[in-house]
Amino acid sequence: MTRSDPKVGLGLPVYNGEEFLTETLDSLLAQTFSDFELVISDNASTDGTQAICEDYAERDPRIRYVRHPENRGAAWNFGEAFRLSRGEYFKWCTHDDLCLPEFLETCVRILDQNPSVAWCMTGIEVIDRYGGSLDDVPAPSSGAAEPIALETLSSEGEMPLNADFARPRQRFLKVLVGQPACMDIHGLMRASVLGQTGLWRHYRGCEKVVMAEMAVLGRGVEIPLPLFQYRFHSNASIALADFRAQQAWCDPRRNWRYVFPRITLVADFVRTALRHPIGLTQRIRCLGAVAQYLLQLGKWTQALRRMFGGTGMDADNRERLREIETRAIGKRKAILETSAPRSTHP
Repeated sequence: MTRSDPKVGLGLPVYNGEEFLTETLDSLLAQTFSDFELVISDNASTDGTQAICEDYAERDPRIRYVRHPENRGAAWNFGEAFRLSRGEYFKWCTHDDLCLPEFLETCVRILDQNPSVAWCMTGIEVIDRYGGSLDDVPAPSSGAAEPIALETLSSEGEMPLNADFARPRQRFLKVLVGQPACMDIHGLMRASVLGQTGLWRHYRGCEKVVMAEMAVLGRGVEIPLPLFQYRFHSNASIALADFRAQQAWCDPRRNWRYVFPRITLVADFVRTALRHPIGLTQRIRCLGAVAQYLLQLGKWTQALRRMFGGTGMDADNRERLREIETRAIGKRKAILETSAPRSTHP
């Protein structure tokens, strides 16, 4: 990193994201912390994404727009967004999620004051397609990030180390047997630490491996302020209903009929325990954590049933997504009807 490099690199991989892209870009450019570069890595979009990005890049020198000649999938594009970025800290951005203005400023302060912290994430508010709050939809982080008290944000100096998060094995195990989602993948990370991971792999759910690697390599912190908005909608990648569609989203060149990401996930957990310099004792204990992960029989039964059935999200989750989308559309329609001018003619 040189003196001319920004403090923060933002990497935004996108493919056909015109529906929400303008709102997302506005939220990033409205950050109170302004020393950043935003790299938009476009996977050969066929909608209006290119025009939107070029327009914003012309108006703000912090934006660098890179368009690729073909769609190589989300996995490659997430990695490319990181490789193209500069800066001491890095954040992956998505075309449909939003950051409140204080997001970067708050996370940068934590990382600046705490050299042992590898990543920092804030609280999360889940919103629907139109920005309405969805209080009944969870968006859990990996569990490896240490929650901190609100008063800690105003304190000076490095935070004391919580004993429950002190060892690589402790943090690694929290990722493996904790929540199914890892929303802290959207947090602000030390680029030097993230660069030691394997980044995004070519299967859905690989963010769990990325966060497992981050947990092995350093501490994480979770700030109790909802400064990140995760958009839950029917066009998101989470709505892909079968393994084939999920695999095509990750990597079109690996669009096989039957894909077994859960098995690959376990193999990558083992590799994580073996490849990083954490010492023999912690390495053995991390392998023991993988064994504990394998003993979650209920989760494995459900995963294997979906795997051999060829489905991705289970039927209950797909139905819930449809209900939420229908509710959001109905609410939006009611608002528009209420705000529409009424005719004065008899």
